[in-house]
Amino acid sequence: ADAAGNLYVALNLSFGQGGQSSKVPYRGCVLRVTPEGKQETVAVGLRSPNGIDRNNSGDIFVTDNQGNWVPACPLFHVEPGDYLGVPMSLPWAATIPGQSAAAEPKRKLPAVWFPYDELCQSSTDIQCDTSAGKFGPFAGQIFVGEMTKGLIARVALEKVNGKYQGACFLFRRGLGAVNRLTFGPD
Repeated sequence: ADAAGNLYVALNLSFGQGGQSSKVPYRGCVLRVTPEGKQETVAVGLRSPNGIDRNNSGDIFVTDNQGNWVPACPLFHVEPGDYLGVPMSLPWAATIPGQSAAAEPKRKLPAVWFPYDELCQSSTDIQCDTSAGKFGPFAGQIFVGEMTKGLIARVALEKVNGKYQGACFLFRRGLGAVNRLTFGPD
């Protein structure tokens, strides 16, 4: 949720339907659900997202998984109107508030690409270190789980000319399949 109480979800594409577009509404999209229950499309172009969270500044980030149209697992900073690269969800771009149905969206590049074989084959959950240093020297950095390799990656981001970019590092391996992350109360 954000400061206004909106919830955010990222939906997988519905595969196996053939054709070049998703026939199931809002698949491959990031959606915002207001406290009143109104659904709004925020961004389109995801393949198989498995993690969504905010950083310390309140910005939304989502992981996606490699496969058709996605050469390696990316971490995207999501902003209203973004097209994240997978064309099957483009029909839903017209449902983004303020977006023209005729507009041809420009593909947004991820803040980070995870090296496929070394670090990430199936990215999962995102968890930002909000501990203000209680967890170590990682305050404000993002941790990303990995299902296939059984590890956690650490991401350090910076904003340059209004766009996030960063680097990823191995944080911990040998954990088994990591799907969800959370910090304990201590």
